[in-house]
Formats: sequence, C-alpha cells, structure tokens
Amino acid sequence: MRDKLYQNYPNPFDPSIQSTEFCIDLRQDSHVEFAIYNILGKKVRTLVDRYLEAQSCYKADFKGSNLSSGIYFARLKTDQGIQSVPLTIVN
Repeated sequence: MRDKLYQNYPNPFDPSIQSTEFCIDLRQDSHVEFAIYNILGKKVRTLVDRYLEAQSCYKADFKGSNLSSGIYFARLKTDQGIQSVPLTIVN
C-alpha cells in the first residue's frame, strides 16, 4: 500500500476565521515533505519537512494567513512518491 494524502477539511476555507486540516496515512517510516504551493508552482509554506514514523493519520493544520484568495495545492512527498490535492482559500 502507498502513503495517502486525504483532502483537507474544511475546503474551501477562510483563514481569517479558521484553519484547515489534512490527514496523512504513512504506511512506513519515511522522510516527509509536506508543503503548500500556489497555482504557479511556487512553494508558499512548508508544513512538514522531517522524518516521521508510520502512523494511520498524521494531522497537519494549515492556517493560510497572509495568502490571497485562490487555488493552491498541498503536496506530499515521501519515500513512496508524490501526491497532491487542491485547496481553495476564500478571504
């Protein structure tokens, strides 16, 4: 089985009143890089960049403060590959 990045909740979200949460299933110990990218592919925030042990639902919160309204991508990179999901910020 592969690692799994689940869609954030809530989505869309307004960072002035709430954060959004991601759940990451890690099937094996791995170096994890989890970051948010804008529509142009520029990294705007790094949420995780470290070695993590396998676990069923690693939770990562994202506040999105100081970012404009728009579509962004959450990108998970582990030893097993890369996955991404879109997210929408509404200010």
